[in-house]
Amino acid sequence: MEYINSYLDRLREFLVNKDQKMADQLISEAKIEKMFIDDVKNVYEKYRKNEIAEVDAKKNLDLLKVFVVTQLNNKRKDVMESVGKQPEDIDGEVVKRIVEFIEDAIERIE
Repeated sequence: MEYINSYLDRLREFLVNKDQKMADQLISEAKIEKMFIDDVKNVYEKYRKNEIAEVDAKKNLDLLKVFVVTQLNNKRKDVMESVGKQPEDIDGEVVKRIVEFIEDAIERIE
């Protein structure tokens, strides 16, 4: 199963290259929200086109949801610290919107 998570992909790239431009993408709440929304759309579209099975689409979306709820805030803070910014929590409303979008996609698959 291919796991789609652009945030983790960009985080890996940032850790290797220490690129400030990449750090901005990993910190900006608007860019983070768009990244996850795009990933959800990508997974759903692959499912709709029968490129991935229902079980794999649901698993990917579930993993994205778990990441957003359990790890996103800490990973974002780590990036902020590594570029010398004061770590701060991500806005709870951003997390809520992402989770709701993921849950809506899961419901459309079921």
